[in-house]
Amino acid sequence: MIHRAILGSIERFIAIVTETTGGKWPFWLSPRQIVVIPVAAPFKDYAIEVAGRFWDAGLFAEADLSDNTLNKKIRNAQTAQWNFIMGSLSSSEARVTADEDDDSGRTRRAGDGVSEYTE
Repeated sequence: MIHRAILGSIERFIAIVTETTGGKWPFWLSPRQIVVIPVAAPFKDYAIEVAGRFWDAGLFAEADLSDNTLNKKIRNAQTAQWNFIMGSLSSSEARVTADEDDDSGRTRRAGDGVSEYTE
């Protein structure tokens, strides 16, 4: 049997973190870490591949394959409070762009691939 004080401590911890961060969980605790958004319909397969590579690296990642416009996908990801919003381009170029939401605002950076972000 689990002692109730342990459960109470966990509950207080979650309440304090939620209140302190305003619902914007830190990356290590967030259930929504990375969303990969293809910049156009032909890049959906590459977005799935990129999300899979992040997943294999031990991170929670999804690909947004909805039929919404690019701006709507980005806005939905910001509203859902994803920590990183990745835009995927063609696999031949192997380029991804990351929007990171930190305390000072959004930071944008581009990289040559997933390994740059996972290593």
